[in-house]
Amino acid sequence: MLELTPFSELNRLFDKKLSSEDVYVTEGKSFIKIFQQGLSYASNKDESKLIKNYLSLPAFVQVGIMRVKAMLRKPMPSILADTPYLIIEPNRFIADKEGLYHSIYFENIAKTVGIDRVTWVNKKKDNRFPTSFALNQLPHQYPAPDSTEIAFLNVILKTLKKLHADARFTPREKAHIQSCFHIYYDDFRFYYRLFKGSNVKCVLFICHYQTEGLMAALKVLGITSVEAQHGLIAQNDLYYSYKHHFANGLKNADFPDHILVYGSYWKSLLLRGCEFDATQIHVAGDYFWRNPSLSAPVEKKNTVLICAQKTMHEEYVGYAHKMLPVLKQHPDWHWIIKLHPLEANKALYAPLKELGFEIIDAERTLDDLLHECRIQISIYSTTFYDALGFDVVNFSLQNYGTHSDYAADMLREQVALPLSIEENPIERYFAEKASPSALLQRDEVYPPFDAHAVKQLLESCIRS
Repeated sequence: MLELTPFSELNRLFDKKLSSEDVYVTEGKSFIKIFQQGLSYASNKDESKLIKNYLSLPAFVQVGIMRVKAMLRKPMPSILADTPYLIIEPNRFIADKEGLYHSIYFENIAKTVGIDRVTWVNKKKDNRFPTSFALNQLPHQYPAPDSTEIAFLNVILKTLKKLHADARFTPREKAHIQSCFHIYYDDFRFYYRLFKGSNVKCVLFICHYQTEGLMAALKVLGITSVEAQHGLIAQNDLYYSYKHHFANGLKNADFPDHILVYGSYWKSLLLRGCEFDATQIHVAGDYFWRNPSLSAPVEKKNTVLICAQKTMHEEYVGYAHKMLPVLKQHPDWHWIIKLHPLEANKALYAPLKELGFEIIDAERTLDDLLHECRIQISIYSTTFYDALGFDVVNFSLQNYGTHSDYAADMLREQVALPLSIEENPIERYFAEKASPSALLQRDEVYPPFDAHAVKQLLESCIRS
């Protein structure tokens, strides 16, 4: 059964198990993030991540299997993109008033270099936003491995030999780490074959974690990788703001060449760690595509907005039930629960409608709701930062759920005020309005979009 481990506990586990880089650095290549993933899955008892693989076999046997498969199966097509830029779209779109969909993360970024110079690729096929192709429609079937693929496999196998000889790791951890290496190497081959021979010079994407195979392939092919910040970065994150005792182990690990962040606040947070230096972090401003029809101010209403987070339905549905006496006590207040765009368990929120909660999915944007509401409640979320400048009081539920340590970061970073699940948030709101607390300023977090800075960076990526 899945058992989510708090991030602070996972970070302590990494400190203990990955204190020496000798086990995860081989021939100058660092696989620290693959070890982190395996340790996380093992700690969470996530058996769905254990995948049958051949990595225990000798290299020549594995290469032979790959060559036989190449003869028996038609290999995936090569995508010979003619543009210098390629965007991997994470299927996050928003519609304008005409019903046309726009990429939330990348439309404004792409316009800085010209849409005609960009090949757009969806991670998953989506007819709302047709692109050149979708990654999930391409078969993971490749030609016989070349010398680069074989050499990379040999480095991985040397690393696994060290892993299995290391008594610090349990059999469960070793199995999960090896399974992660299987996924990693398959992703490496997928993207290596996808981009080999193309004219692409720069690839943009979100989330550098669990995309390590992509970055490894781009590095081998000499293609520049650029990550666009997708949401919250916090001190307790597993793959951002690494402690400085990992500095040697992070050299030549799978990180993007550059990262675009919204504001100076995020850059300073990343610089507390050691995975990026200052020249790799670029303040781009608020590059999200926003619906122009929602730019006009909306009159504030007595609205409590609860921003739920992906896969945390138990916490948020439970909290809604806790608030039923407050709903009766304040009948002039309206309660909205905004679902995460990628929530897979939306149906579990539906019964709350009968109890007085309005459930909002994609029919209204976050900006629209922030214009209207007076109170926002969440546990930890980028939506706290989004609310800055909207005259909203942010409350972070403390000591509640698996990620309460992450929620504590929201207080330390001065983007939310603490709230217990027993408190009446409306009474607390009026108390805070009477003596407001100092929170971050919006310009530190989301300054206006700096198209010139983004264009300058992206143009430099294809010249190098």
